[in-house]
Amino acid sequence: MRPALNVAMIGYQFMGRAHSNGWRQARHFFDLPAEIHLDTLCGRDRDAVNRAAAAFGWKKVETDWRRVVADPGIQVVDICTPNELHAEIAIAAAQAGKAILCEKPLARTATEARGMVAAVEKAGVPNMICYNYRRVPALMLARDMIERGEP
Repeated sequence: MRPALNVAMIGYQFMGRAHSNGWRQARHFFDLPAEIHLDTLCGRDRDAVNRAAAAFGWKKVETDWRRVVADPGIQVVDICTPNELHAEIAIAAAQAGKAILCEKPLARTATEARGMVAAVEKAGVPNMICYNYRRVPALMLARDMIERGEP
């Protein structure tokens, strides 16, 4: 039996919809080492986040991201919030020992980004920025052409 990973996603609008779909579909495309559970969806508007959770397949909802980050049952925090919230949430999640996925852009400033990097390095938690288009075949071809020096 594979271990379970409980995911919490903070933010539920356009990117939250896209990430929810990605979490649900990943097992159809990849041999995952863990079972992914869409545990908690977080947003400020309780009615709207309830509707989103029902539509996207999340188990429960929360309106305070701090409670999500503090929840010992959550192993992964997926940050799909407005950009100005990325750094604060990511740093708190790292300090709580959570794996972190952060939607792009990582931060508003280089100083914020350096703080985020320092937090995940100090905590030793898995982390990534969601650059989901980097493996699109057309972009891979363009990269290969550039590396070969083609015009």
